[in-house]
Amino acid sequence: MPRASSSESLSAPRRKEPVQDRSRKRELEIIEGAKAVLREQGIAAFTTSTVAKRAGIPVGSLYQYFPNKTAVLVALYEDYLGGIRAIYDAYEKPEVLALGWRAVLERMGREVFLREDCDGIVEELGKAVGLYPDLWAVDTAHRDKTAERVASILRKLGSRWQMRRLKRLVLFVYAMNNGVWAYRSEFHPQRKELQVWQWRVLEGAFSQAFDQ
Repeated sequence: MPRASSSESLSAPRRKEPVQDRSRKRELEIIEGAKAVLREQGIAAFTTSTVAKRAGIPVGSLYQYFPNKTAVLVALYEDYLGGIRAIYDAYEKPEVLALGWRAVLERMGREVFLREDCDGIVEELGKAVGLYPDLWAVDTAHRDKTAERVASILRKLGSRWQMRRLKRLVLFVYAMNNGVWAYRSEFHPQRKELQVWQWRVLEGAFSQAFDQ
């Protein structure tokens, strides 16, 4: 995803953190409304007004939790990426690791692929990251956390590489995945075909960590 220029957006003020169940429910409604706007209208139509309308609430209620549209996007993106990172938990269990690196990474890659597509907003999120520096910062933090987690999984799967080298490999794969996002956005490929191609590329990259 392209890096945004610093002139395109100011830093988003921190949103109000919900402290009650009712407040958490309202924030979730706003996030779901934001996803619907991205899915149905795209990032070009993304405003606090369109999000509030889609969530079925007054725009004034939205401002109680989010000071502007950038803050909504940041919360949505953090929620989205948090769901992807949660996938890795299942792949550090001994019974799963026993399947071997190829099977584990193929399953994990397939699950991440499906999670990216589950809300139908991946292409619009890719555009948003290129427009809003605050989202780029969220993506960078996610990238670094992913490098740490996946490198740890690779070690547990039997790679003899040092952690620093494994992290570099994961960062390389992450950069390739960003290229896949750009490809999807421009060419709208068949999902099944893209999934096969993506796995073959990932398999070739990760196999280096297990060469004896």
